Amino acid sequence: MPHSDKQSRLLGIPDSQNLDSLLRSADATRLQNVLMATPDREIAALCLVLDEETRDYLYDCISSKKAGRIREELNRLAHVHMSHEIQQRFVINLITRLEGHRGESFRSHFKPRIPPSRGRNI
Repeated sequence: MPHSDKQSRLLGIPDSQNLDSLLRSADATRLQNVLMATPDREIAALCLVLDEETRDYLYDCISSKKAGRIREELNRLAHVHMSHEIQQRFVINLITRLEGHRGESFRSHFKPRIPPSRGRNI
């Protein structure tokens, strides 16, 4: 669920209107290139702070396959606790990349659970 603008300001995250206007004012080709080069999970984490209309705008900027993967990641992230500081890093990272600078690489992954029937052999 996206943060309210008041919560976002308190967390240091640009409010949804400013972030929306930043994304919409970005060069379309640059935005598409940045989004296509950004891992799906990072975009999904960024989408947690965006309203539905802005998410749809981002989905329209990328391929339908990538948009589908991001939606899947959003469903997974709904079950993961992510601190506000981490969400802020994803927002700042995208802004940094849009400005033409190299963004941070998070290399995030989910660790799969070991099925009970396949316990470890010691």
